[in-house]
Amino acid sequence: MMRRIMIGFLLLVLCLVLASCQGADESSVPTVTTGNPDTTETKGTIKGEPIPYSVISEAIESDPLLSGKGERAAVIRSSKECIAIRGELSRLYDYNSGTPSFDDTFFRDHTLLMLSLTANTEGERFFVESVYAENGVLTVTVKSHVREGAAIGNASCLLWVTLSDLPFKLTQNAISLVRLPCETLTQQDYLSRYPDESDVPYTAKIYRSTPRFDANTMVFEKFITSKNELEEYLETAFVPSPPASPEAYDEAFFSQNTLLLVSVLAPSGTNRYRVESVRSDGSTLTVSVGAYTLSGVTDDMACWTAFISLDASAQNTQGQSVRVFLQKATILDREEYDAMFGEG
Repeated sequence: MMRRIMIGFLLLVLCLVLASCQGADESSVPTVTTGNPDTTETKGTIKGEPIPYSVISEAIESDPLLSGKGERAAVIRSSKECIAIRGELSRLYDYNSGTPSFDDTFFRDHTLLMLSLTANTEGERFFVESVYAENGVLTVTVKSHVREGAAIGNASCLLWVTLSDLPFKLTQNAISLVRLPCETLTQQDYLSRYPDESDVPYTAKIYRSTPRFDANTMVFEKFITSKNELEEYLETAFVPSPPASPEAYDEAFFSQNTLLLVSVLAPSGTNRYRVESVRSDGSTLTVSVGAYTLSGVTDDMACWTAFISLDASAQNTQGQSVRVFLQKATILDREEYDAMFGEG
């Protein structure tokens, strides 16, 4: 009897040792995590074959009304599907950045993934950390960085992920998008990793205007390069009258400057806006707009347009796409509100 017990005990120990060895083999597999970096919760493991990929990122305007709904992944297998997805983006965003060209020749040997990601903090930079394939499903892991003290707000970014050497044919739903916790970097570390971003000198004035875009969109932007172009815009963009000093934007102004108009549709008549910063990474201008309001909201809506003057000789502003980062509204008391916006 004692002999049988000893044999059973030895078999149990052997099973535990084998299980431990199997777990050690899987420890090198990337882990899917959620939550804050200090309180990471393991949800599972990413298994399968690593897939070669390259990434082109684009900053685009986000519609705050669609926050959370714009985060998605789409599989694109042909130039026709690529055109269709760009048409869909045009309805969701004021989408005018230069989309990469993917023709039929490209799709003979490649698959394209479009990842639309919502940025929750100013200057959030996304990057693809890995692409794995298993059982006909791709798992794409995305991470991001922000700088210390960045403003909370809303914007969006597109990542075009080019894949080659796929071991199987993808279906539309054969992709799992894993977004890892955002990592906050010091100002120095952030600029060391993303050295191209720099402040752009500007001056800005904001006027109440008439919406020049679909009511389902919150933000609109437009470059103005001449006095005649501005006058045509002012005829229909402002009610009851144009800004008090349109003569400030004359031919002499446009010989040295470019005018960037950024319009924001306010969900409440108490909302006011201010341009907080303009930055550039060489291909994208990021305009950060601060929002301010009083406690409580009103049902009336308003549109506000920022006239942002940029030195035309400083950089190729018109050749850059524009990303408007709309900050989360700051609630002010009446004294602060009146001091900032001159309200009586």
